[in-house]
Amino acid sequence: MRNMRGGGLIEVKPTDITVLWGTQAELHGNLRPCPFTDETQGERADLWVEGWISLDDYFVWRVKVLEAGDYEVAVTYSCAFGPGGSKYEIAVGDSKIDGVVHKTYGWLPGWGVAWTSFEREQLNETLYLPKGVNTIKLYATTKPDRGEVMRLYTLELIPLATKSILVSAEERARRMRASTEWFTSAGYGVTFHWTARTQPRRGSMKPFPKAVRDFDVNAFADMVQETGAGYTIFTSTHEPHIFPAPIQAMERILPGSTCQRDLIGEIADALSERGIKLILYYPAGRSEGEWGKVSGWVEDRTRYFSNFCAIFREMGRRYGRKVMGYWFDFCPFNVPHHFEPLYKAAKTGNPDRIIAWNSWIIRRPTYFQEYWAGEAGDALVIPEAEVFGDLQPHVWIYLDDEWVHDKPNTDIHPPIFHTQQLINYVETCIARGIVVSMNLGIYQDGTISKETFKQMRALRKAIRGD
Repeated sequence: MRNMRGGGLIEVKPTDITVLWGTQAELHGNLRPCPFTDETQGERADLWVEGWISLDDYFVWRVKVLEAGDYEVAVTYSCAFGPGGSKYEIAVGDSKIDGVVHKTYGWLPGWGVAWTSFEREQLNETLYLPKGVNTIKLYATTKPDRGEVMRLYTLELIPLATKSILVSAEERARRMRASTEWFTSAGYGVTFHWTARTQPRRGSMKPFPKAVRDFDVNAFADMVQETGAGYTIFTSTHEPHIFPAPIQAMERILPGSTCQRDLIGEIADALSERGIKLILYYPAGRSEGEWGKVSGWVEDRTRYFSNFCAIFREMGRRYGRKVMGYWFDFCPFNVPHHFEPLYKAAKTGNPDRIIAWNSWIIRRPTYFQEYWAGEAGDALVIPEAEVFGDLQPHVWIYLDDEWVHDKPNTDIHPPIFHTQQLINYVETCIARGIVVSMNLGIYQDGTISKETFKQMRALRKAIRGD
């Protein structure tokens, strides 16, 4: 038996969804957390459990049920590395329900299959949970001769009383959604991971506050205009969490985490003068440093939600219509309707702001968003419509560096796609209504690679005709 974070009591509330993570269970037999799991980073980093290759492998959760009743069950799993067809049971005492594992497929090739092949399946029967402490066991009853049963992400317990809550929340989300017409009309945009880790082409890296003070906004905006981009996604902060503007809600959480110059506001103004809209990338959850601890991400999710609502409201009041969207990274996967207060706070000052949550292996963690995050990396992939659901289709790729230019004394990586290959891809996406965001490597002084800039000029001519 291998036990990782297992054995602790998980409280099951009668009026909300309870998420049982695979890595919270006692793991018996060959079961093991995936290699990417990092316990120190909170729920989002737990990811999945793999190694389910035998009928002797099983999961056990200990739960404290506050109110006896029937609960619907949803299982989020991947079966991209097995043939499918395994049968399994979930048992609490004499109450049992069963399911059949279906083959799943990832929308990204290569390494991306592991991340993008998870699907959520709600079982037809209900599981009766007596009041008090119970043991929930998940095990396979049959499996093919080869391959895994499944890779388990979560098991959800859904009290019947929550149905009306979920339906009304989804209806509210659809009513609050802003139009994405301008985003679709833009066709494509460029993005930049300019952060406290960004290196100059040569020499020593400046302290981030000085790099913020020295950033040439007009030169940057001119460069963006030359790419033909209809919008820009600018990384407002990453790891470490230092924000290039004086946001007091952040300073209250961690002093020294902001800058005096409002670089975000100045970039927004300069882009607006050139007819280009600004979307902000913001890592709304997991952080590997001190920020993750003091913000509440790691240990206190209630405090975390409160802190980020305050941040979003202040940013919304400061920027108004200067910021037309957010792309939130490190999605705080919990349950769909828990995103509502964050979504409302992110709309402060501009109800037309469009939102995406980067959910990684959860294709759509909430209905409180307008467009699909679509992080595709170095893959020129065109996901099927079922992946987007009812969200605005969108993909995000990088053209040279892998997101951030963080290696000292090095040139930005040469373009990884042939120019005509990129043009054909963008044209195909636009024809299908899929918006394409392209990340360009950027040095600390705000300049980019001449080779990538040349490629973008060719793309502009092919798509815009000028």
